[in-house]
Amino acid sequence: MKLLGHSIADLVNMIRQAEGRVNCAGLSGAEQGYLLCRLYGALNRPLFVVCAKAKEVELLAADIRFFSGKRDVPVIIFPSYDILPFQPVASRPQTACQRIETLYRMLTDAEPPMIITTATALLQRVIPREVLSQYAEYIVAGEEVDREALILKVIQGGYQETVLVEDPGDFAVRGSLIDLFPPLYADPIRIEFFGDTVESIRAFSAADQRSLKPISEVTLLPAAETVLDPSGMDQVAERVRELGDALVIPGLRVEEIVERLENMDQFPGIQGFMSLIQPELDTLLDYLPKEALPIVIDPGATEDSARDLEETVTKNFLAARNDNRLCAEPDALYLAWSDVDARFSQGAHL
Repeated sequence: MKLLGHSIADLVNMIRQAEGRVNCAGLSGAEQGYLLCRLYGALNRPLFVVCAKAKEVELLAADIRFFSGKRDVPVIIFPSYDILPFQPVASRPQTACQRIETLYRMLTDAEPPMIITTATALLQRVIPREVLSQYAEYIVAGEEVDREALILKVIQGGYQETVLVEDPGDFAVRGSLIDLFPPLYADPIRIEFFGDTVESIRAFSAADQRSLKPISEVTLLPAAETVLDPSGMDQVAERVRELGDALVIPGLRVEEIVERLENMDQFPGIQGFMSLIQPELDTLLDYLPKEALPIVIDPGATEDSARDLEETVTKNFLAARNDNRLCAEPDALYLAWSDVDARFSQGAHL
């Protein structure tokens, strides 16, 4: 169905009655954000918006926040990693934390959210919902928590130890204090222990390290999607060695990777081993509420962006193989755009 010269009410009715794609043409710039605000208010259901580029995501989110006014529509952004696939380079910890925060909010937000992402982010497979849910832990002031077990959990969750906690994903241990900057929070958190009792929890300033305000509880989430659980490390090592044998990778190089994983080292390029750490990865679509409405902005450009990623993934994968580097198969780490299109086609989408 093509919306030409119809009202927003007409579009809402079309979406409610549709069993497949609804096409809406003729909008540009801030008009798209205005329409999404109106649709969100009329449909009262989660919206899942896919754009071609990250810059478009930020502009669209800003427009939606402007037009939402006092209603304050819960807009959450799911970014793609800022590194090329199959490159031994570390991604920005802020990106990993933002992805974790969005995934957790998609599982837990009571109010229907508006999720905005890019085609490239949508194609990247993600941490399984079960792993994220099992890791999440509520730490409450006044209750007992095994301090050493908490430090170990923070390391398993991909936090990087630093002298001062300034950025998302940092943590530091100083005597009875554990400072960390977890997803979900605008400021880092300071947990003070007396033995194994959580004596206090406070937010503090990353700029000057001064305490800001007391907090009764904190939700601890991983800082990376590559959660390294020692109880499953034997199976991870076995999968790494099997892949190394299949690709005829030198044994010393394979064992170096195994050792780093067993030491819970979040080394540069570890995202390329996600399917070996967690063999049953989920997709962003698996996190979507069932009633979410998929919306693709500029479908031609969005599909072109997805195809570009698919070409880059294949090119980098072959280059890594030619360089005799251990890496998983692309389809274990990425969806194809045809998979996304088929999923959207199962119901109404705009």
